[in-house]
Amino acid sequence: MKKSSTTRGKNVNLEKLRSSIKLDFGRIDISQIIKCEMENFGLQLGFIVMEQFMQAEAEQLTGPRYSRENDSDISRWGSQAGSVVLGGQKTAVSKPRVRRALEDGSTAEVPLESYAAFNNPGTLSKSVLNRMLSGVSARDFASTVEQVGDAAGLSKSTFSRKAIQATSQKVKEFEARSIGKHDIQVILIDGTREGEELNIVAVGIAADGTKHLLGIAQGATENSTVCIHLLQNLIDKGLDAAGEYLFILDGSKALKKAVKSVFGNNALIQRCIEHKIRNIMDYLPKGQQGRIRRLLRGAWSMNDYKDAKQALTKICQTLRGINETAEESLLEAFEDTLTLHRLNTPKLLRDSIQTTNIIESWNFVAKDLTRQVKKWKAADHVKRWLTVGMLEAERRSHKLKGFALLKQLKENMHHLILNPTQIIGGTTTKINFKKRINKTIKTKRAA
Repeated sequence: MKKSSTTRGKNVNLEKLRSSIKLDFGRIDISQIIKCEMENFGLQLGFIVMEQFMQAEAEQLTGPRYSRENDSDISRWGSQAGSVVLGGQKTAVSKPRVRRALEDGSTAEVPLESYAAFNNPGTLSKSVLNRMLSGVSARDFASTVEQVGDAAGLSKSTFSRKAIQATSQKVKEFEARSIGKHDIQVILIDGTREGEELNIVAVGIAADGTKHLLGIAQGATENSTVCIHLLQNLIDKGLDAAGEYLFILDGSKALKKAVKSVFGNNALIQRCIEHKIRNIMDYLPKGQQGRIRRLLRGAWSMNDYKDAKQALTKICQTLRGINETAEESLLEAFEDTLTLHRLNTPKLLRDSIQTTNIIESWNFVAKDLTRQVKKWKAADHVKRWLTVGMLEAERRSHKLKGFALLKQLKENMHHLILNPTQIIGGTTTKINFKKRINKTIKTKRAA
């Protein structure tokens, strides 16, 4: 039996292929144009063009069909059943075959470059991913594609496999990308829960105002070990370990501990005021929540550090008469809620970065995608979907409002890191709020 093998074909001349394409409109249902079914009409047209491209490439390799003047060692070899990816589905096609004569008398298959391009499995995975990002589930996928000829379509299981391949590739690309080139200045970290997994998400804001997904770590809680692992991973991906950063954090003490453990005094902490307000509201009766919420927002909206601090101090006195635990909640990390004020940050920029709302907004986009998942199978299942959702949110996001002010903020950060007791535009000494909290607790116990 003669030995059979496959060899690479020579590069085809695309210009000659284009000029040789001749569309047979007799194969197209023109009535679809009249009915305005242009999508299906376009898919049929594309299918015919694919067939023509493959036939034209075969002719370019072997010469005109039935020609007696062809002295090439490549000849036609009939056809075989194949498939191309069109409109998010596999469509059956008759693929022309060509083979090359070898010196030992055997022949070798010459693959058609056009067929390899039309049958690229990555195209199908991309089509599945795009529909998945649009909120299409596996059970509804078939209804989103137009049937073309003998299209095989995709079963729910095939859709799921392709979705796994596409999302896994996205995660792989995300974890491999470098963040050192972005000149990250502000880092927001917050946790979001999917299924039984708590996912800690880090988003960075670059000096040019662009927002970047930096990393995602999973754990049962926001413990310092998981947080440190996340931050070390960011350093491995290019974040400067000796850089000066402003961190916007939720109320987790483990996060602050991890940030200080990894970046030391080069890290400035701004507590998310929205998280702080929610924590305080948990201790207040509903009748008091609206008034206290307005007072807190008013205090943190003040531009001057001393004015904001004085207003918050008065609120502490008000809370003491309602619920002392609510006062303790406000006193906890009191100075961390005023870091942007100490940096003399203009209101436009301060409003943009004094909360972790950017992550929560991205999480809303991700949840719109993950809502179609009925049952989470494992942690990596959650991470794949969440990462793809967050990357989609990153793609949609605009530059930070007030990003032109980031340059001045960076200079102010440097001065505050060198002089921790300083207020930009003035000087002060630190107040020991921990001692104040302990005093309040002792008074409460004595009563």
